Amino acid sequence: YQTNSPLGQTQSTYELRWNSPATSKIVWVAGLYQTTSDRELGASSALRTPSPDVDGDPDTDEYGLYEVGRPFVTFNAFGQITYPFTEQLRGTAGARYSKNNADYAYQLYQTATPCSSPPAPACAETDAVTFTTPTITRKSSRPSTTWTLGLEYDVTPQSMLYGRIATGFKSGGVQVPNTGVSITTPDPLSLGTYKDETSIAYEIGSKNRFLGNTVQLNAALFYTTWRNMQLSQIVCVVQGCAPFQDPTYVQFYNAGPSRQYGVELDLIWAVTPDDRLSLSLSSMKGEYGTTGYYWSAPGPTGPINVFVNLEGREMANTPKLAGTLGYSHVFHIGDGKLTATLENEYSSDYETTHEWYFSGHTQPAYFRNNVSLSYEQGKVQIIAYGRNLQNKATIQSVFPFGVQAGEPRLFGGSLQVSF
Repeated sequence: YQTNSPLGQTQSTYELRWNSPATSKIVWVAGLYQTTSDRELGASSALRTPSPDVDGDPDTDEYGLYEVGRPFVTFNAFGQITYPFTEQLRGTAGARYSKNNADYAYQLYQTATPCSSPPAPACAETDAVTFTTPTITRKSSRPSTTWTLGLEYDVTPQSMLYGRIATGFKSGGVQVPNTGVSITTPDPLSLGTYKDETSIAYEIGSKNRFLGNTVQLNAALFYTTWRNMQLSQIVCVVQGCAPFQDPTYVQFYNAGPSRQYGVELDLIWAVTPDDRLSLSLSSMKGEYGTTGYYWSAPGPTGPINVFVNLEGREMANTPKLAGTLGYSHVFHIGDGKLTATLENEYSSDYETTHEWYFSGHTQPAYFRNNVSLSYEQGKVQIIAYGRNLQNKATIQSVFPFGVQAGEPRLFGGSLQVSF
């Protein structure tokens, strides 16, 4: 199995934007935006053993999907306006129209016989191949319109309440199906599709300053729902994945109505002109809607397909409690100043993936410390930092063959000069 190897990619971006005058009481923006991209690929994106077997020798019937290219064009037209109904009350409305045009071009190829490195499930990339089909192109065109509405009310000059609603859209796509097919079938690619994902997010909150603007306190409640949330699953071509041996590919599918909700709190306190304390807290809960997937698991007489039900299960990367506590102090040295900062991070345990059969699917609760020193004088700033001082391993993603860890203990620095 060879992953996609881009041979080259070209991308162009164009944007035209209009803004309201800086002195206007009605604040608005409008624009057009377009991105074009064309990626050339040079390796198989999936490998299958066809079913049924053509000649009794499955090795000679293995074929690869060669993705020739994936050009796409995205066009957007957007606008937003904020209108002051009174001195204290403002309303905001905005909309975006998007259209994504994509082409997916594939060919099938069959590996040489015999492979140079049997009994591997795929021939070496250097083996000769025979293309068995002409290029087949699947076109995808998906328009969407998203919008946002919001209100802001100044209770006092230092206190504001707000509420907003916003929708979201994520385009579906074309994908390889999860069943083996033979190179002798009339349409051997039989590409499938997965649906567009849509969401609607609600948020209410307050932004405040107290004690002569030395304390800033922001708080928010949020609730987001999804239709057809896009999830992915690593699928084995054969039952009972053998790490680094059996070919796999990524299969996308859609979940039923899903939701996530929680609360966020941010506090900044200027204790003195040279001392600052900061605190951020969040608590979230997320649940998947009606959906699930099959996984090939060990059984008493061999691998068996087990259905994993996701309905009501905890959404990945959603810790019930997470927060950061920081303290900084400024030392005045001649004409410059040195700022020392200590930051403490905490997260409760959470699922790192919805594929719970993988080892490492749960990230245990952890603490992590960061420090930094920043010296500023005139137009020069020198920064030195250390992150994850405990060298605490955290899980970013998991695979059938292991996990990908987050950033280890890291020290670094930078020099910035303003002109």
